[in-house]
Amino acid sequence: GLAQLSVFRGSFTADAAEAILDLSSNPESPHATELLQRLIDHSLLQPLPRADQPRFRLSESIREYAFKQLDHRREALENRFVQHFRRRGEPHFRTLLKRGGSKGREIIRDFNNISHALDLALQRRSSDAMPCFLALVSILQRTGPISRSLNLAEKMSVLKLTAHQQATIDLKRSDALIVSGELDKAAELAQQVHQTGNSLMNPELASEALYLLSVVEIQRGNPSFVIDNAATGIKLAQQGLNNELVAWWLSLRGRAHRLLGDYQSSICDFETCTAIARQLGDQSLLANSIGSQGIVEHIQGNTRMAVRLVGQSVAVAANSGDRRLQASRLYLLGTILLEVGEIDSALEDYRQARIKYQELNERFNEAMVLVGISQVHYLNNHFVEARALLFETLQILKENGAEAHSGIAYVNLGEIETDMGLLDEAENHLYEGLKVTEQTGSHRVKAANQAALGRLFLRQGRLPEAKPLIETALNAFQTHEDMTELGKTYCCLAEYHLLVGDRASAEAALKEAQTIEKKLKTAQHSELSRRIRRLRQPN
Repeated sequence: GLAQLSVFRGSFTADAAEAILDLSSNPESPHATELLQRLIDHSLLQPLPRADQPRFRLSESIREYAFKQLDHRREALENRFVQHFRRRGEPHFRTLLKRGGSKGREIIRDFNNISHALDLALQRRSSDAMPCFLALVSILQRTGPISRSLNLAEKMSVLKLTAHQQATIDLKRSDALIVSGELDKAAELAQQVHQTGNSLMNPELASEALYLLSVVEIQRGNPSFVIDNAATGIKLAQQGLNNELVAWWLSLRGRAHRLLGDYQSSICDFETCTAIARQLGDQSLLANSIGSQGIVEHIQGNTRMAVRLVGQSVAVAANSGDRRLQASRLYLLGTILLEVGEIDSALEDYRQARIKYQELNERFNEAMVLVGISQVHYLNNHFVEARALLFETLQILKENGAEAHSGIAYVNLGEIETDMGLLDEAENHLYEGLKVTEQTGSHRVKAANQAALGRLFLRQGRLPEAKPLIETALNAFQTHEDMTELGKTYCCLAEYHLLVGDRASAEAALKEAQTIEKKLKTAQHSELSRRIRRLRQPN
């Protein structure tokens, strides 16, 4: 029995041992569970601290010794092992993984065993490798680092694959390349799979490939591509009877609507996505959709609702075991708390998110977190540290081919340099940011850039140039109901009126900012509250 247990890698459950062990050769052999207890009593097997289901592990030295004792029964043992763990790639088990909870966590804990089953299947050039591969990639999509999926895909090249199997593997490669920031390679693969899906008349395959192409485009700063292709992608997913893929399309389209300032359509898509996620019991999808809805609520000034939704999404992601999604929701929660002035809580969420992204080796997402941490330093008047983090952010984005996302970093850099008195540097960086946002069509970031540039011109005494920029930004934020940025821009307008000596108009603009401050219930450390206090101080 001990020799047979050496086939496991890492920990295993009693159920797995019972399924794989063959003790029939000795009529006096105990039942599998009794054997495990005897081995524990003799210090040959280690019981692990119980989380959900009891698990056991052989020390590496004992496992190596026991493995050498295996005889001619080794091949049959390994076949049983592969057959048991290949099932983790079947739809039922992948559904359990998506639903999270204790059953999902048990599948995640079997990663090393599934990986060993894949290696054994590949040695035999067995078709059992495909479900093992799918199981491992499904786990990595939740726990990271997803870049390991590329290594797994490379391993699969030893098999003679059907066109559908190769396309499925290429989809997983494309997804991993997107996360790694290699957007051109990801798009090329997704385009190939889209053509394969059409030639095989497989609507599900074609829809998933088009979805990944849309993810690439939104990463490049082109949300209109998503709007143009979502209806086709959703129709194909429905033809393939894949409601989960329909929901992911809705979530992506909701994100695109948000970036384009159509918040009503965005909320509608996210609410529909949430309903499907609840119906399917897919915890990762649910955490994604309710957190995304929280972003829109925050932009529109519904702070309490936003904190509740995003906080809920963090908890759901944690329960599902989806570390990648948990990191993204922590980042979002930190951003909301930052904008309402809860900077200590925001910093803690940002730090947790950054640690997780570093563990996942997701540099692009880490760069986005650095923007938030920089803002914390900025609000604490640590301008040098804040500026340095933004330069680091821009470098990471450049290295990952994601410069389309550098607009907000340039805006923040310009704001910081304006306050530092580095006005020439601020102007250069704000114009760089404006160039990026003109290319990407991000209305919110473009308006923030215009407001920041108008504020800079006020400092430089270029009042005629400042006013139209401030008014344009004000109109954009009013149109898109972006309450936080709207309040800050009213402060810019009040500052303009003070500089031209129009105290009545300045007071009117400041009252608008204070009304928004009251609605948002911002703390005194928020950027909006700080600007209002500064304007209220006597000269």
